[in-house]
Amino acid sequence: MKKMTYFVMALAMALGFTQCKKEQIASTENEGEKVTITLKLNNGSRGHIEPGENTASVVYDNGDVIMVGFNGAYVGDLTTTDGSTFSGNVNISGEPTDGKIHFYYLDGKSQTVNNGQCTVDISDQTSGLPVISYACVDYSSSNTYTNVKMRNQCALVKFDLGEVSTNTAITLTGLKTEATIGFGGTVTNGTATGNIVTYGTGSTRYAVVLSDQAEVTEGTISAEGYEGTFSIPTAAYTNAFLTNATMTLTEAASTIIDLADVKSNTTVGDGAILTGTLGANVKISIADGATVTLNGVSINGENDKDCSWAGITCEGNATIILKDGSTNTVRGFYEDYPGIYAAVGYTLTIKGGAAGTGKLTASSNGSGAGIGGGYEIPCGSIEIQGGVITATGGVGAAGIGSGYEASCGAITISGGTVTATGVGGAAGIGSGKYASCGVITISGGTVTATGGSDAAGIGSGYGYYASCDAITISGGTVTATGSEWAAGIGSGDEASCGDITITTGVTSVTATKGEDAPNSIGAGDYGTCGTVTIGGEVYYENNDYVGTGSTYLTQDQIVYPQP
Repeated sequence: MKKMTYFVMALAMALGFTQCKKEQIASTENEGEKVTITLKLNNGSRGHIEPGENTASVVYDNGDVIMVGFNGAYVGDLTTTDGSTFSGNVNISGEPTDGKIHFYYLDGKSQTVNNGQCTVDISDQTSGLPVISYACVDYSSSNTYTNVKMRNQCALVKFDLGEVSTNTAITLTGLKTEATIGFGGTVTNGTATGNIVTYGTGSTRYAVVLSDQAEVTEGTISAEGYEGTFSIPTAAYTNAFLTNATMTLTEAASTIIDLADVKSNTTVGDGAILTGTLGANVKISIADGATVTLNGVSINGENDKDCSWAGITCEGNATIILKDGSTNTVRGFYEDYPGIYAAVGYTLTIKGGAAGTGKLTASSNGSGAGIGGGYEIPCGSIEIQGGVITATGGVGAAGIGSGYEASCGAITISGGTVTATGVGGAAGIGSGKYASCGVITISGGTVTATGGSDAAGIGSGYGYYASCDAITISGGTVTATGSEWAAGIGSGDEASCGDITITTGVTSVTATKGEDAPNSIGAGDYGTCGTVTIGGEVYYENNDYVGTGSTYLTQDQIVYPQP
């Protein structure tokens, strides 16, 4: 058996393959049809596809790799340093059993080869998706191969979405998270999953990236509060594209609950859409594990001791979605209760719609939080991921957090426009008067928090028993104002808080101390706090100022970073 080393150079390869690794762009006249992609031999971004009447172009990045297989085994790489020429040493022993040498382009990423195979992760369907392509080239004595036809194992489904706006909630079967490449010329797809990505800015058309179109089937699909079908027309497949598929979604009538028709205590389940004005003094609860959409809800609880409940009560883990364009108002009933109650030991998550324009105003009728717990009523964790939210606490209760003389879990804000106001010894975001809360984390959004009397804007309320755990701000635009004797971010009068960390990743943090308070960030009057770190610099540690902390933290207002 002969053993030779070939120098293989792929020059000016015309690659006729469908590219689905990153963004797909097709001309308006050509939507839903096959897009032929050919290699443009100049430098640039491989992921960008320039539309044309019937074709589009894609270019390679420097450093991209085409792996070579021979007789089911990996035998070397072809690489490019200029985006136009691939070359490399390939060790070939003997004749190919199928008469072909196999070329694989795997997005230029480093791959581990075991026994002639490698597994490629294709779980990220929105960016950086590996392009799994291969070419079977007839073996010859020539050491230069041109016009190599690459076949891509990905596909793109384009469809009109119809009425639904929460595109991320849609479920579709047939997508794959990984593919195993055998260098003998086979591709084995992995576990099915589902994901939707947008197709075109401001368009109602959406796209799904698939690794094996044969696995996509017609059938029922679902979204939060919607139901519908996914259909594939006859002869829909064109090469690696599934064309003219349609997805029709409508609001599921069985899940729409008009509160005007509710006359008794009601627990709503997963997928329910609440709308209308609640006219009866009844308890509205969200079942454990349910996701519920608010679309024009008005709950104005009456302060009646026979109505001992919040405006909305979450019985366990719950997700509330604010439908885009909707305005929702929720006020608690009897004075001890919050506007929206987060069950102790569980997590309440609030999201905006796809555009984040849904609005919520939440308040108490007495001494409960706007969102969280109530008077001597502990609550769980609260996560706000989007929407336009205004939360106002009752006397002694936080806007978002714990009520008077109670506790709450962690508070996390990662998006949205959030305005929170504490009243009578309670923080805007954090603990109420003589109350406690868990860690507070803000990583995004626009957040404005104002403390009630003797309370921090973000942190703890008033009193020796008032406390919060660590406060971390790593993103977003944050404005926090403390009341008299209290910090803007930190502890209230005679209260405590944990470590305070503000990272360099924030857009802006403005903290203003209350009258007669010692610090804008840190401890309030007769209060304590842990280590204060801002932009990587420690200003307070071990109950004492560090470096310039005695002049920096004590300013009437701190703006970080400096404009």
